[in-house]
Amino acid sequence: MGLLIDMIDVGQGDSFLLTIDNPPAGEAHVLIDAGLPDAGIKVLNYIKTYAPRGLDLIIATHIDNDHVGGLATILTHATLKQGAEFVLNVPQRRVAQ
Repeated sequence: MGLLIDMIDVGQGDSFLLTIDNPPAGEAHVLIDAGLPDAGIKVLNYIKTYAPRGLDLIIATHIDNDHVGGLATILTHATLKQGAEFVLNVPQRRVAQ
């Protein structure tokens, strides 16, 4: 398969599940964003269906609520593989010169 990108319909905002061939370990699953808070359950159910062994990586692209709001549900209830990581993209503060 190589790479499969699923766009999860969360209404406003974004959520993507990437499935990546990872021989010999099988597939790796990466969640990018999770929509608004009320989309968390929908994203969780999607993960349970299409990544039943768990997530390898969760990425929050930026801290707008329509991208990270549903992540509280995911981080609390989703299965995470051993060594799974969470990456939050937060802009660096600029120092006045």
